[in-house]
Amino acid sequence: MIKFSHIMKKYGENTPIKDINGEIKTGEVISIIGPSGTGKSTLLRMINGLEKPTSGKVFVDDIEVNDKNISEITRKVGMVFQNYNLFNHLTVIENLMIAQVEILKRDKQTAYDKSIKLLKEVRLLDKENSYPNELSGGERQRIAFARTLAMDPEVLLLDEPTAALDPKLVDEIKGLILKYARTGKTVLLVAHSMQLARDVSTRVFFLNEGIIYEEGTPNQIFDNPQKEKTQSFINSQNAIEFKIDKTFNFTNDSIALAEFCLKHNAYLKLVNKALLIFEEIIEQILFTKYESPDIKVRVDYKNEFITMNIKYKGERFNIKDSNNDISIKLVEGLATNIDYSYNENDEYGNKVEIKIN
Repeated sequence: MIKFSHIMKKYGENTPIKDINGEIKTGEVISIIGPSGTGKSTLLRMINGLEKPTSGKVFVDDIEVNDKNISEITRKVGMVFQNYNLFNHLTVIENLMIAQVEILKRDKQTAYDKSIKLLKEVRLLDKENSYPNELSGGERQRIAFARTLAMDPEVLLLDEPTAALDPKLVDEIKGLILKYARTGKTVLLVAHSMQLARDVSTRVFFLNEGIIYEEGTPNQIFDNPQKEKTQSFINSQNAIEFKIDKTFNFTNDSIALAEFCLKHNAYLKLVNKALLIFEEIIEQILFTKYESPDIKVRVDYKNEFITMNIKYKGERFNIKDSNNDISIKLVEGLATNIDYSYNENDEYGNKVEIKIN
């Protein structure tokens, strides 16, 4: 069990954490979400003693996290950092073995066997004798994950565990998190991916205003948040919006669209489909139809579907009626479904909803 008792953390005039209280039961998977600067990573680091609260106390299994007990705490708590913290002068297998041998006092063969098993699970067995600087960011992240699991921690702390990963590898890390949790161990992760948080969590903490502003099951937080700021944050994470006219910068905003989709772990093939549809409809169809286009676009990603809602002013016009046959055929070939509707009482009366998977 982990307990926070009136935790406060100050950095000069800045107080990202003002008063956090709560308990996490053994075996729970807790995702911590919230805007930048709300102390999400700091809260994780206080559990393993890397950060000290300005006031208040943190307990792990009724043991206070402090300098006196830090050795016992570090045996119980493992953390995967955003910047990996691998030893660059050691090979991958040596990185996984060193703490097992030095801290857990395992013999080298036992530590080696444990390390090989974990390298297989993260699909990096062929990197056994490589050095960290020979690996990609995603590979280093998976090695850091395996190294932490090698210590058999009772509590696993993950700071944005899929941030550097190709979406194809996210499911593997998700599977490792769930496999670890099924052994009755506790997991806390700072999640930038709302889909990951939804898929793995038993509870979600939304941090804001220096407190746990709202908490609940994934369904409660992501589908039915009760507080206005939680609702606003979830909406901002689940969608990206554009207002488009003739001054629209396709390069910058296509990049923003791609980054949004990838942030939510959408597969690259799906992202490419969305970008092509986005550009064909806006640039090749609507920009040629209207002399002064006024368009709103909202893109959502949920449950492996990208949904693109395009609303535009002007006379009734279904994009399928465009004389640009090449663009229409391309869009129809890429999209899973295309629905058009018109509402004469709406300022943006034309609406196209496109689903892509």
